[in-house]
Amino acid sequence: MTILFKKNKNKLKFKQAFTIIELMITMIILSITAAIATPVYSSYVQKAKINEAMRYAKSMQNAYATYYALNGTTPNTLNDMGLTSATSTTTISSIQYIPSIDPDDGSISYPLGALRININPGSINSSFVGCDLNYRFIPTINNNIMEWSCQKPASYLSGSSCGNFIDKISPSNCN
Repeated sequence: MTILFKKNKNKLKFKQAFTIIELMITMIILSITAAIATPVYSSYVQKAKINEAMRYAKSMQNAYATYYALNGTTPNTLNDMGLTSATSTTTISSIQYIPSIDPDDGSISYPLGALRININPGSINSSFVGCDLNYRFIPTINNNIMEWSCQKPASYLSGSSCGNFIDKISPSNCN
């Protein structure tokens, strides 16, 4: 900061001002900070939305396990588990229960059924609107304990733009 002195009839007056260089350095520092913070914040928001969907999946898994424990058989529909396909979130476009044969791919069989969450990619990142974000959760029973595995979307291709996006946002337990 530069201090300017002005003499006026034996009195000194102080004027304070910032130089243009000081203002430019401040602007550069703010610009660099914003350039670093924006992608970090965006990534945080994307992961938070995926985590919201995964929490919803966990409640679906609990409803499925409860139904299975009470009835000794797999449910036929979401209604059997007390769930509906409608969701109150913009991240999840729909949820589905797959009885035993996947309706989208008849060659995939799930002996105990599967749960699928269809995530709206536009709500996560508008650049990936065309990406398929359907996560499948498949139950298995080992020693009377129900365990769940998570599968990445069927259209996942490692190295593609959608595949890289899916790798970035998917939970570590999804393969």
